[in-house]
Amino acid sequence: MVTLAPTAPQVRAVIWRELKRVHRSGQLPGRVLTTDWKLDDGELIAMGRSPKDTDPTSIQGIHAKYVLIILDEATGIGKPLWDAVSSLAANEYSRILAIGNPDDPSTEFHEVCKPGSGWEVIPISAFETPNFTQEPVPDFLRPLLVSPTWVEERKRRWGESSPVYQSKVLGKFPEQASDGLFMLSDITKAAARELTPGDDINELGVDVARYGTDFTVVYHRRGPVARRVMKVNGRDTMEIAGSILRLVNELGVKRVKIDDIGLGGGVTDRLKELANEYGSDGLRRMKAEVVPINVGSRPNDEDGDEKFVNLRADLHWMLRERLQDGLIDLDPDDMDVQAQMADIKYKVKSTGQILVESKDDIKKRGRGSPDDLDALILAFAPGSTTLQIWERLGRG
Repeated sequence: MVTLAPTAPQVRAVIWRELKRVHRSGQLPGRVLTTDWKLDDGELIAMGRSPKDTDPTSIQGIHAKYVLIILDEATGIGKPLWDAVSSLAANEYSRILAIGNPDDPSTEFHEVCKPGSGWEVIPISAFETPNFTQEPVPDFLRPLLVSPTWVEERKRRWGESSPVYQSKVLGKFPEQASDGLFMLSDITKAAARELTPGDDINELGVDVARYGTDFTVVYHRRGPVARRVMKVNGRDTMEIAGSILRLVNELGVKRVKIDDIGLGGGVTDRLKELANEYGSDGLRRMKAEVVPINVGSRPNDEDGDEKFVNLRADLHWMLRERLQDGLIDLDPDDMDVQAQMADIKYKVKSTGQILVESKDDIKKRGRGSPDDLDALILAFAPGSTTLQIWERLGRG
């Protein structure tokens, strides 16, 4: 048996953890090590690997009558490895099992899941799992499975036509909308990417909730790495300002960029006041620069081409280009931002300018406010003329 996954932690944490449990409970022969199963005479009968897509030779040379190959997180496995795996299962008695989330239509996993591919495809939606069907499962397993509450929340927050809802809930590969601003494949790759945090850029992007069910979201950016560090609802401006001050001190933040429209203006004013207040240690309470950003203002058209209707469209397009160039390590735990990115639309006006749909237009389509995305956009927004130049060059 051969098991493959994109990274070593995925190999160890999923299949081989279960394999060890089955080996122990079934009192099977041999010993199961971290990613190897050997008999007492040293014969290798199973191994787990996470080879690079460019090194298919690392899994070749295995010859046996019965070979089972398991591809876990199959979306993240490139075509060279798929080709190598096919050569391992060349006889009539070998089988390949590929398991994965249908969230990237640009992958080989998507190709083998298409009708007529020759593969037996078994899609499983959330509605076909035990917490919906009520089929019997061990008590320890039920809390680990997707719940009706989670599905209902995703339906309300993402919408049933959202590409991420189709993937994560319905178990279907979504179609990329022609007017979608961000490619789903770029989003998926960014969430799986692991880049080195930068020390030169340590900033917060803050989108302050305006009213009702909207959330105040804070994204922390260190170079190309972005992580959500706060998401709250129903807080007043003073409490939000206090929370941001705490994050600045804890994370050593150098710059805070805030959407200055509406309630954001009040938070901006309070943080600027804190920047002029001194504690008992003689140091300023607010040690970071506060940068108010009005996304409805004119875009940063330093080349004068008037490509964008407003700064909101300009900043969204900057993020789109970063994603396409592989320059963002996106928070893999923030499914909301991934859903908002996959859902937001744009259009080109008769003037040739690019317009990204507003929060109000998004809500008219029955979606929630893209608060996570707006905070992420602000985290990568230029904070000064010099920074803007470096950002445009992709070096910020």
